[in-house]
Amino acid sequence: MLGALVWAVIAFTCVLRIVVIWGSFFWQDDYIHIWTAWNAPAPDLILQNWNGHREPASFAVQWALARMAPQVWWPAAIVLSFIAVGTTVGFWLMVKRWAGVSPATASAAILFAAWPATMMPQAWLSAGLETVPLVLMFSAGWLLAAPRRWTPWVVGIVAVAAWLFHERAGYFLPFLLAVALFFGGVRRNRASWWVLAAVTALTVVLRLVDDLPGRTGGASVPGALWSAGPGSVLRSVLGWLPYDARTPVPVSAGLWALVVLVVWMVVLLIGLSNAPRHTLLVVGVVAAFLVVEVLSFVWLRGGFAGGGLAADPRFTLVTGTVLLVGLASFDVTWRPLVGVAAGLAVLGCWSMWRIGSPEDPGRAWLASARQADGDLAPTPSPPAMLAHFFFTTEPPVYELGTTRTLLQVGSQPARFPERTSRPLQVDEAGVVGPMVFTPLVVAQGRQCGLVQVPEFDAGVRVVRVGDQFVFPPPGPIADIAIDGCVDTVEVGIPGR
Repeated sequence: MLGALVWAVIAFTCVLRIVVIWGSFFWQDDYIHIWTAWNAPAPDLILQNWNGHREPASFAVQWALARMAPQVWWPAAIVLSFIAVGTTVGFWLMVKRWAGVSPATASAAILFAAWPATMMPQAWLSAGLETVPLVLMFSAGWLLAAPRRWTPWVVGIVAVAAWLFHERAGYFLPFLLAVALFFGGVRRNRASWWVLAAVTALTVVLRLVDDLPGRTGGASVPGALWSAGPGSVLRSVLGWLPYDARTPVPVSAGLWALVVLVVWMVVLLIGLSNAPRHTLLVVGVVAAFLVVEVLSFVWLRGGFAGGGLAADPRFTLVTGTVLLVGLASFDVTWRPLVGVAAGLAVLGCWSMWRIGSPEDPGRAWLASARQADGDLAPTPSPPAMLAHFFFTTEPPVYELGTTRTLLQVGSQPARFPERTSRPLQVDEAGVVGPMVFTPLVVAQGRQCGLVQVPEFDAGVRVVRVGDQFVFPPPGPIADIAIDGCVDTVEVGIPGR
């Protein structure tokens, strides 16, 4: 009965996820990768260091999709649908193989299936491909629950594949150790642990010698921990999504956050009453993962974005997943726990449906903007999600999105750089006005003819030279030829 209930919830949430994914669209990093796929050799996209990330497998998938049908959403939606279903089903198969079907495993699987924190990245191609390591970790956990002679080799290969998709695979070994520790199966997988330790050591060394662009100082570690705690563990696990519509900006905690906090406090008290040692083990491991997650982001991203990203559930999925695995590892017979989980899953489904509800202005824009000349028509992003910046009101209208986005209306991405002295901005309400420009790097000194542009690695940059704005392509900014002389060159971002 419990197993059937879990599968019913998984089936429902998978359908919900697929519906939301198919109604979504490209945004942020996706457009830059599409542009690169069309305007540079394949290795420039696949082997690039993207703001400190090496993701050759993810970039290879994006290159193939961009070359097959640039700016067309449905091929990407197919890939993301497989990832969403694989993540949800994989978690349940893993914990069920470790501990069987019980109220604890059923509750954890139900909560994971309706977990809105996974919906946000999996409705966005670049972030969705970064969750592939999570699917591969679940596959390895499933293998380790009943190891065979060939298990260490297969687990090692899977770990390497995960590293090729994203460096989040750095959690591969500690995550699987946490799973085995919770369920008491560390000693029976010694060969696998040695293989995983070797893979992890090699990849960490490669990571350390690689350059990490985008790091700056100034992030508050205590502040990031304070934000990331409720953001990654409390606010998203039990059905309250800390986002305003589709924007990846956490909003202030409201009633749902308090409800989530109270529920987890009750679960903690029940655990301390029935299994205090195991409860403290789970709490300690989850807290350790949270601290490591936050510190890694503060170190990698620094003051520019580290603190904010540390509070973003897109990047702290492992922390919440470890918490749910810990819940599944309890040997409890308290069946009402399943009812509580099912009730909270309703809130999670509601949160996920809000992302793709028909009333969402993003969906309305998408439905009206799709071209009627075939299934391979480009899929634009709505102004409600991305405030667009236009070079000109004269056709053809080329768009620039937020600080991380290059957009273009047409069958193929445009070739940048573009120049304009009058960029226009369209806000979420559809109001057109002059573009807001925030200078971040300013180079003083008189230059004439060929202007040197100071380096700035974070996302899409806009260069202001005199009264002209230059929108360069991804990658290093080449020197800019101008007529006359200027005393100041500014590199900044639009819209802030």
